[in-house]
Amino acid sequence: MKNSALYSFLILSSVLITSCKEDDPEPLKAQTQAVLLAGEPGSSKTWKLTGGTQQVNAGGVVPQTFDPCQLDDLFTFSNNEAQSYEMRGGASKCDAADPDQLESGTWAFTLNGTMVIILSNKTAISGLFNFYALPFPAEVVSLTDSAMKLKLVVIDDGNTFTFIFDFTKA
Repeated sequence: MKNSALYSFLILSSVLITSCKEDDPEPLKAQTQAVLLAGEPGSSKTWKLTGGTQQVNAGGVVPQTFDPCQLDDLFTFSNNEAQSYEMRGGASKCDAADPDQLESGTWAFTLNGTMVIILSNKTAISGLFNFYALPFPAEVVSLTDSAMKLKLVVIDDGNTFTFIFDFTKA
């Protein structure tokens, strides 16, 4: 009787151990970053620029100056199939002729979630992130549910411009 109880215990233990494997693989870092940036699939999140810094070549890092009309702009990232992005002007416009929608386009993370690529279709000259209508990769310095810090490096005419942009959830 002891042997059959031990035998039953061993079988039951091995069944439980082998049935406790993970059914779902761990999500990619890009997927978890997408939720932080744009919300759960099917939703969107809006961000506001709060400040930043700039550095030219190996010079000192200095606070970046933004016009008040840039600080009330709204950046909306949608976690939809297209991974759409738009930037809308706030209450104060940098140019009275600017449309409400300053930029639109798409976004994507690298698989490891350390870079976000935004492809913007510029619709107004005062769009903040459109450099010559080219897509740009930005390093994700930090990203939480309510704060984001992006680092953008632009090389132009032999100079390297490093920008850090700080955002909060709107």
